[in-house]
Amino acid sequence: MKTKLMKRYEDETDEMPTWTWHNREFVTDDVLDWAHEKIQALEAQLTWRDATTLPAKDEVVLAKCVGENGYEVVVRAEYYR
Repeated sequence: MKTKLMKRYEDETDEMPTWTWHNREFVTDDVLDWAHEKIQALEAQLTWRDATTLPAKDEVVLAKCVGENGYEVVVRAEYYR
């Protein structure tokens, strides 16, 4: 079953997003690289600000956190005063 992202990859690159091995479908490394580039391009458009200042009332913000395992996680947060 193809996701929207996989269909978009097919449309933009004319490449297959998956390969099959022993009747199982796997996402190709090219799809992962392509998605990573898309995410980096979106991340570059974000405006970062100091975390010590509070956001405006009802402002939706994204917070980047580093978990115990070292992975970065971006969470959506809303601040209510």
